[in-house]
Amino acid sequence: RSSDLSDEKLSRLAQEALRQGFTRFKVKVGADVEDDKRRCSIIRKEVGWDKIIMVDANQRWDVEEAIQYMKNVQNDR
Repeated sequence: RSSDLSDEKLSRLAQEALRQGFTRFKVKVGADVEDDKRRCSIIRKEVGWDKIIMVDANQRWDVEEAIQYMKNVQNDR
């Protein structure tokens, strides 16, 4: 895994932010598509579909690359 956070810690942090009233959740992406999918999936499970998940790739891609990457990472209901 490229993420330093365990699944359990990521889940706990999402739950804590939700309890604090956050409605938008930012995820750093771009290093590894499978790791990004896993982390986004964990966050989506914790926060539900009525909250917004934003992704930040630090200008790693051009527009077409970003669209394709996000199609690979998106969570389906």
